[in-house]
Amino acid sequence: MISILIPTYDEDVTALATALSKQAKALDEKAEVLICDQAPNGSHQSSNLKLNALSNVEYLLWNEKSGRSANRNYLAERASNEWLLFLDSDTQVISDDFVKSFADRKEKGHAICGKMVYSEEDPGPEMRLRWKYGRAREMKSAKQRNVRPFSSFLSYCFLIHKRDFDKVKFDEQIVEYGHEDTLFGKRLAHEFITPIHTDIPLLHTGLIPPSNFLDKVRQSVRSLNQLTERGLVDEDFKLYHTQQRLAKYRFDYLLALFYRIFHKAMEAQLCGAHPSLMVLDLYKLSYFC
Repeated sequence: MISILIPTYDEDVTALATALSKQAKALDEKAEVLICDQAPNGSHQSSNLKLNALSNVEYLLWNEKSGRSANRNYLAERASNEWLLFLDSDTQVISDDFVKSFADRKEKGHAICGKMVYSEEDPGPEMRLRWKYGRAREMKSAKQRNVRPFSSFLSYCFLIHKRDFDKVKFDEQIVEYGHEDTLFGKRLAHEFITPIHTDIPLLHTGLIPPSNFLDKVRQSVRSLNQLTERGLVDEDFKLYHTQQRLAKYRFDYLLALFYRIFHKAMEAQLCGAHPSLMVLDLYKLSYFC
């Protein structure tokens, strides 16, 4: 029995939910699709509400707490089935047996993770930075991710038993974007719940302009800083690890000064036609410093 859980914030999820509903109905077991929208006055509510007409879909409006972590935890509480399949809302199902592939791999004590994939087609300069980053840094094979299964964990697409999820849950103090996945992976390790990475594909469709992506990058860095202040960060957080190595020789002060002087130039490069991921790495590190 599977509950497919989709946290969202003012996005049109009709195509995704309809495809999942169809596949869920084809299973030989009970399945449901739950969507939780945290946008109080979202522009897509009227179209999404029509999903409630589907027999195995429920579209919920809930904004008592902020952040994707709280949304995911809320969905897990509302789920009526023992297996939870979490999916991001800015995705597209590209295989006819997507849900069945997860249903066939259910295994207690493990989190079964799907593969984030991106289109091969270059979207053009207005979306190129996010597309380039995704294909280079996020689109990794199961073999690559299983080398370091915990640190490779992404909440983008994973299946877990409800009893196992209740042991770990997402940290609701993380309200801004970023690092909830890394922290969740560490909680899995603490509870001996091993992520098993697969090549079950799910297309990421949430490409955004570079200026918006850089906003999310800065949010992610601020989230890391907050986790650092709470004592929850260790060497598994790559950005923190690099900053700590620089701090031994006080080079972190130079990087902080570098950001203050050159952040506009770096942003211009990253928002241009040929964004460099090396510049992006320097931008993130110098901002953190």
